[in-house]
Amino acid sequence: SLPRGSVTMSEFPQLPAKPADSDSGQEPLDAILPGSAAISAPAKPVLNAPSLANQAVARCTNAFYQAYSDAVAAGKRRFFCNKDANNAFLCSMPPLSGQQNIQDFIACVAHGMLLEIIISRDALSLLYAAQVALRVSRSLAQNNTGTPRPKANSTAKSKK
Repeated sequence: SLPRGSVTMSEFPQLPAKPADSDSGQEPLDAILPGSAAISAPAKPVLNAPSLANQAVARCTNAFYQAYSDAVAAGKRRFFCNKDANNAFLCSMPPLSGQQNIQDFIACVAHGMLLEIIISRDALSLLYAAQVALRVSRSLAQNNTGTPRPKANSTAKSKK
């Protein structure tokens, strides 16, 4: 029933079982498979660090460490602990509305990059979004100061 030229598993020789030798110099399983050992939360930053003087950065950083600790307590593997913590950091970032929020958003992205919470590729997208929001915010601020807004194209309205 097997195709011509195929090999069955019974044709391979069985390797002898290796005795468990603690003096073999091999690393323990926990060192090889990091997720198999107990996971501890990363060390919390110093509370009086200058970067945490910004309330938005402090909020994002605290959300990261709290989510990581919660994930460890729930028995999740390291990958999922990091994923939950990274999502908490990103969800705690300020909205891209208003100049102060945009500046805080940029500070959070920069801090996330320093802590290696946000990878460069994602940081570029986030900073581009902040740049666009900042331009829109400045444009709206100029329009609210009495500068006349450009009128809609009147020829487009008259064509029906």
